[in-house]
Amino acid sequence: MWSNRAKAKLKAGESIRGVFINLDSIQAVELCGVLGFDFCLIDAEHAPFGPQYVEQMIRAADVTGMTPLVRVAQNERQVILRYLDVGAQGVQIPMVNTAAQALAVVEAVKYTPIGKRGLASVTRASRWGVGIDVPDYVARANEETMVIVQVETQEALDNLDAILAVPHIDLVFVGPTDLSQSFGVPGQPTHPRVVAALEDVVARAGAVGLPVGTVAPDAELMQERFAQGVRSVATNTTALVTQAARAFLA
Repeated sequence: MWSNRAKAKLKAGESIRGVFINLDSIQAVELCGVLGFDFCLIDAEHAPFGPQYVEQMIRAADVTGMTPLVRVAQNERQVILRYLDVGAQGVQIPMVNTAAQALAVVEAVKYTPIGKRGLASVTRASRWGVGIDVPDYVARANEETMVIVQVETQEALDNLDAILAVPHIDLVFVGPTDLSQSFGVPGQPTHPRVVAALEDVVARAGAVGLPVGTVAPDAELMQERFAQGVRSVATNTTALVTQAARAFLA
C-alpha cells in the first residue's frame, strides 16, 4: 500500500489541489502528477472508464507520487472493491443523501474491524501478496484509504449532521452543479444559493473536524474557495485544456 500524500496533507491541516481526469489519456494523468497536483480523481461516473483501464491511470499516478482517487458511479460494495483492488487510494461516491448511504461507503472501503471490504492478498493493491504481512497490509490499507462522500442535493443537506456523524469519512465533497439542479437553477454552480450552501457545509463539517472539498475550473475561483474554508479543490482536464487552447488562440 502506497502512502497517501493527499490524506497526509489534510491530516496535517494543509489544503490540497487536484484534478478530475475526464479525458481519455493515461499520459495526462502522469503529466498532472509531474506538474505537482496532490491528487487525481479519475472520473468513473461521467467518463467511460472501467476498472481495467483505471488501473493503468492509477499506475501513471503512482509513478509521480500523486494520490489516485476514483469517483465510482455506484455506491455498491462489489463495484467499489474492483477499483480499490487495482490500487485506488480512495473513492468518491456521488449522491450520498443519508447516513446509511455514507456508512455503506465506509464499509465498502475499509477492511474489518472497521468495514466489510472483501480481502484478497493477490491484488495490485496488496502488491500481489509478495513480501507483505496480510494483517499489516489490512491495517495500513485502513489507515491510508480515503472515504469521500458527495453532498449535492437538498436531501443531503437536510441529513448533513447525521452524515457527518458517520465515523471514518475523510472528506465531504460539495458538488455545486448537481446542487444547482437540486435548487432549481441547473447549470449555475456559483449561484448565491449554491455558494451559501457550500459555506454552510464548511461551517458544519468544520465543527466536527471534517474538511470539505469542491470544484473550481480556474485558479481564481480556487483561491476564493480556499478563502471560504474549503480544504480540497479540484479542476478537471477538460478545463485545463480548454483554457490553455483559448489563451493560445486569442
